[in-house]
Amino acid sequence: MARVHGKDVRVYLDGRDISGHISQVTTEVSADVHDVTTFASSGWKESTSGLGGWTGSVEGFYDNASSGFASQIEAALGSAVAGRSVLSWYDGSADGVGDAGFLGSEAVVTSRSVPVNIAEITKLAVSFQGNGRPGAVGRLLHPLSSSTTASTGTTLDGVAETANGGRGTLHVMGVTGSWGFAISHSSNDTSYTALVSFTKSSSTGAETIEVTGTVKRYLRYSLTNSSAGVVDWVAGFARY
Repeated sequence: MARVHGKDVRVYLDGRDISGHISQVTTEVSADVHDVTTFASSGWKESTSGLGGWTGSVEGFYDNASSGFASQIEAALGSAVAGRSVLSWYDGSADGVGDAGFLGSEAVVTSRSVPVNIAEITKLAVSFQGNGRPGAVGRLLHPLSSSTTASTGTTLDGVAETANGGRGTLHVMGVTGSWGFAISHSSNDTSYTALVSFTKSSSTGAETIEVTGTVKRYLRYSLTNSSAGVVDWVAGFARY
């Protein structure tokens, strides 16, 4: 069994790599249950599954710069603007295709606090409430790096296809020019069709898209370029 050290985990929030800002990230996926009857099975309680959801929390180092992490959180507080609060993290140093991680659906920042301990560094604590189903077992398709030309990614073998859909997530940290980002899938690692087509092309930020139905065995990204420039980005996909 591979063991993971927290120092190797990379955390992305919208168009920012926040790994160097934070000391802890926690994500939790939950499902409600409802009582059916107290007399369902020889007097024992019986429950049935209900609605699911996810929450997240981040604790980091307070930064009072006008463009810093704290200002980013302040702008996102209570906002349901699309792409405003997309949280993803990957382990295994997040430097190789297939590294595992968590791909959150769009979320709302529900609270922020700045606990001050006079004897220690001031910290920032943030709570997220997810909208929709997250990708609890995500896989990295493009590690954070710069691209200057169109390219096709290394194939990720998912071993088998699924009929349950999944979630693709893109984070753009810096960009000049105009780009097209997509995730494609294939049954034979030869003939690929589009699975996720992101709309983001020439601005920083993030986008997360849920797909339904069949996700084929093999996955890879494709990057196109319609206007010269440089883009710093990371992308992944999670099967349900």
